[in-house]
Amino acid sequence: MKTQEKNNEKMLNEVENGQVEEFSEDLCLDENAFAEKLAGIISEQRSVNMLLLKGFIASDVQVFNYGTWEKYSFTLGVSERKWNGANFEYYNQYLPITLNGVLADIVGKQYKKGNEIIVLATIHRRVKEIDGKRRAFYDIKANDLYAVNKSQSAKVA
Repeated sequence: MKTQEKNNEKMLNEVENGQVEEFSEDLCLDENAFAEKLAGIISEQRSVNMLLLKGFIASDVQVFNYGTWEKYSFTLGVSERKWNGANFEYYNQYLPITLNGVLADIVGKQYKKGNEIIVLATIHRRVKEIDGKRRAFYDIKANDLYAVNKSQSAKVA
């Protein structure tokens, strides 16, 4: 994970210094390259807690300050389908995505509302006691971000 964080920091510095203006060809993953990268990640794991979400950015990055730490989040709009007995109906669902600070900077500077992205994420479960009852809360935490197409002014994280 430290290598990924270093790469994200290096990329963010390049973006801030104006060294990256548009998508470069080597950063654009076609479907086969993306599938190979994903297969490589999964094959090295004994068990996998991984979500692959493709959707559009529905909100700007928000910062939630909790005193000694901050949480960054944005909303991802995804399309879901539901069987109504005769055919599938499609509707939008909006998911809160939690980010680390470096990914939040990349989303805030490189992506705009409405851009399509692919989010590679994990589910995190927390249990809290509220009013004497134990309740479970789930977070979707982004580990990596990918632009959907080259025409967007975005960068692979």
